[in-house]
Amino acid sequence: MISLLFACNALIYSIFFLRVYKGLIKEKNRSNFEFGNRDKISIVIPFRNESENLNALLSSLSKQTDDNFQLTLVNDHSTDDYLSVISKWTVHFDEFQLLHLDQESGKKDAVYKGVCNSKYPLILCTDADCVVPITWINIMRSSFDLANTIQLVAGTVSLKGSSLFQRFQQLEFSALIATSIGAANIGKAVMLNAANMAFRKDFYLRVQSELARENSPSGDDVFLLSACKRNHPNGFLYLNSKESMVMTMAKKSLQDFISQRNRWASKAKFYTDVDMLRLTFVVAITNLMILFSGIGSLISSQLLFPFFLLFGAKSIIDFLILYQYLKGIQQLNLLNYFLIVEFILPFYTIFVAITSQLSKYSWKDRIFNN
Repeated sequence: MISLLFACNALIYSIFFLRVYKGLIKEKNRSNFEFGNRDKISIVIPFRNESENLNALLSSLSKQTDDNFQLTLVNDHSTDDYLSVISKWTVHFDEFQLLHLDQESGKKDAVYKGVCNSKYPLILCTDADCVVPITWINIMRSSFDLANTIQLVAGTVSLKGSSLFQRFQQLEFSALIATSIGAANIGKAVMLNAANMAFRKDFYLRVQSELARENSPSGDDVFLLSACKRNHPNGFLYLNSKESMVMTMAKKSLQDFISQRNRWASKAKFYTDVDMLRLTFVVAITNLMILFSGIGSLISSQLLFPFFLLFGAKSIIDFLILYQYLKGIQQLNLLNYFLIVEFILPFYTIFVAITSQLSKYSWKDRIFNN
């Protein structure tokens, strides 16, 4: 009976993620664009205490192959020396503005203020701790030419780092990005990352009342995706293009990593999108059963077969998805850490799932309750 239960779980996981794999290998999004869209675009970047990262970001923006944009930085009550950093770069941008958030209400409000004060119909967003490639603006803007129905575009994000702990993050994060691309390509979009997204300003403002109902200090990305799916079923595009990939550093400490993942996972209780809920449920149940059978097999040998059945099926599917994605971004060397990460993931996933709903988390020197 137990073996049958685990076999059913393995079958459900395999069917679910084989569809994601099918979407990942689908040639839906072009990597090479003709850069036909010359409409001006506004770039909105909220920041809080990012003086050590702003130099690299602003440098990458100053080197864009297309300088036809407005840059808006929104300060969320920084206490560091951000002004001295920014002042060195303002001359490099024809249209630049620095705004200040009135209340300490978080990133979502900072993005909203930036969008409302932007001049142009297309908005491009990233985070202050990121570096963008030189063709970033060109590709993200031109993606709106692929269909006039597109309201929201996501781009890929990759982590940098050389330690074993950072390699773990790179591989785990790559799995999230690969799943997001595959799911989007089969019309079941589940995630995107605010570090690399673009949208039409009028769409964003139209759905603002829906976004305001979500009682979360972050989530400007996944809640915007949910609103797009509700209001524009064919309005979302996930670009699988290395030329528009944004880079950011992986966390250096375990505490910072867990705090970030707790913040991400804390948004799950606000999810209403069926595709997001289904993905969350399948992943949580699968990892819980692997954890249960793995620990239980140390006590009872009857759980050994169910454990290897489910763990084996999950590992094969995960490897296929990661191989397909990492091959495209030329990071196949990360698969050297695959088995280590695969064994750690059930412990980490369940731990974060529980703590994200029960404990407080810290973000940018602020404490948030769940």
